[in-house]
Amino acid sequence: MKGERKHQRPESRGPDGDTPARKAIKLSDHRQEQKDEDELMTAADIYFEEGGLQRIHPYFFKFATHAKGRWVGRTILEVFRSEFRDRPPGYYEPAIAQGIIEINNERVGPSTVVRNGDLVTHFIHRHEPPVTTQPLTIVQETDSGLLIVDKPGSIPVHPSGRYNYNSVVKILEKKHGYRALHPINRLDRLTSGLMLVGLNANVARRMENDLSSHRIQKEYICKVKGVFPTGRIICDQPIRVIAHKLSLNCVDPNEGKPSLTEFELLSVDDDQMHSVVYCRPKTGRTHQIRVHLQFLGYPIANDPLYCNTEVWGDNLGKNGELPLALPPL
Repeated sequence: MKGERKHQRPESRGPDGDTPARKAIKLSDHRQEQKDEDELMTAADIYFEEGGLQRIHPYFFKFATHAKGRWVGRTILEVFRSEFRDRPPGYYEPAIAQGIIEINNERVGPSTVVRNGDLVTHFIHRHEPPVTTQPLTIVQETDSGLLIVDKPGSIPVHPSGRYNYNSVVKILEKKHGYRALHPINRLDRLTSGLMLVGLNANVARRMENDLSSHRIQKEYICKVKGVFPTGRIICDQPIRVIAHKLSLNCVDPNEGKPSLTEFELLSVDDDQMHSVVYCRPKTGRTHQIRVHLQFLGYPIANDPLYCNTEVWGDNLGKNGELPLALPPL
């Protein structure tokens, strides 16, 4: 199939695989192998448009990571069933038996215990979610090595989770020919707007210092539910993470991190159902604007996380009400 990448499977080490001589594999070696294969792929091999969306030709891919501290001492089957919920629980035992899931590039059994330093890999046929066909536009490239791009909504900045080639970094590499990119300000996947990307580490470091010292200010415009109040509205509610894997956050006065956002009403729709709001975050918490608007009772209108009654109930998390249930991965 066009755009597929194939990995050679290593020799099996036996059904139980839990031997003292288990050989350690460097994650850096594995990543170099993946990088070498990735460089052979062109934009024509990877991208196509269908149904008004940018899609990726399915391809073979091996996820790899060193064992997390919380995995050590648990069986490989237990780790995958509890940590990776994107597949049904019944998938993992046959996948281990077939060598689709391995430790240190060797086949293991489901009762194999994960040890500190183990390289855990999962070989899959990867199908990435589609994104918008709206182009990632290069606004300006400076002589100092600063790239300014206009990021459309639906595209994540970094390869992460289900997204790899449909990310800002990979699109800039594959469609525009850039290398060694250093994103400076990171926008949520669903957020559109200007992004600063360093073409070298020095300019990225300088711009990041300017952001952290507030010499550069970030500003956003959001469409929210309801008629937002007039005047300068300040929300300084602390924010904490509810679920790391889902990147779900909420206001928590006791355990949250200090957060502050300024808001100002720009306009109200004729139907009095929605408002356009100007936002100035003064701190940089994950989903800060989205969480603060939800707390105030004016969630972003099309926000699938924070404007979702199935997750937050009819009040949509107003005044810091916790979710009724966590959304699926």
